[in-house]
Amino acid sequence: MKNISKSFYYIRHGQTDWNKNNICQGHIDIPLNSVGLNQANLAKSKVENLNLKAVISSPLIRAFKTAQIINSNRKFPLTTHRGLMECHSEKVATEYMLKSGHENLPDFSKLGEKQETKAEFVERVKDSLIEITKRHERDFLIVSHGGVGQCISEFLNIDYVKIPNCQIIRFFLENNKYKLELI
Repeated sequence: MKNISKSFYYIRHGQTDWNKNNICQGHIDIPLNSVGLNQANLAKSKVENLNLKAVISSPLIRAFKTAQIINSNRKFPLTTHRGLMECHSEKVATEYMLKSGHENLPDFSKLGEKQETKAEFVERVKDSLIEITKRHERDFLIVSHGGVGQCISEFLNIDYVKIPNCQIIRFFLENNKYKLELI
């Protein structure tokens, strides 16, 4: 994928009460709980050791607050991108969760009737990553959601691993193949 950065970082947002209670959030704007705030503060020390050029976050409060916390000491340029919002689809979320080994699917009842298709979600995330790469080239951090991480892994042809809240991942190109490394 020549339009995608050869090296970038990704972190899933800190925990929310809905994560804790196994409720699918989609585009619903749920804040971090006390555990999530603590997770973001712990991730901050790891991020401080990275040579980043920018931080780009989903505008949803759980991701944006995580980005603000982990960026509070270094003050990298911080922007939001709507294309990094979580998948808003029971069907797509179920597929990704089963692929990554989730045993208990969440409650999807809060998502409502209007949901995006997998093609719409994948295209949105892929277009966002290409656009971000054009602006920053490499060594940027995406602060987003579990579904976005799975989507990125899928179109980079990487076997997805279940990502806990505030786990930092480095995606990088090696021998013409993308890989991921847990930080």
